[in-house]
Amino acid sequence: MEFDPKQFVFLAVIAVLTGVFILYRREIAEWLIGDRRGGGPRPPSHPLPGDDGFIVRRKRRGATVER
Repeated sequence: MEFDPKQFVFLAVIAVLTGVFILYRREIAEWLIGDRRGGGPRPPSHPLPGDDGFIVRRKRRGATVER
């Protein structure tokens, strides 16, 4: 079976496009889906701080303590 030049070019283009889709699949998916994912913003990719004591125990300015 002998390849026609048009068939060879078509196969080459398909191979290149397949390679691009495989290499950049995450970027392509992010571009297609965008912010339509639902459920709000993406979760953080870093761990959240476990010690929030500095926020809880801080003194507020101008706050009066009533007893």
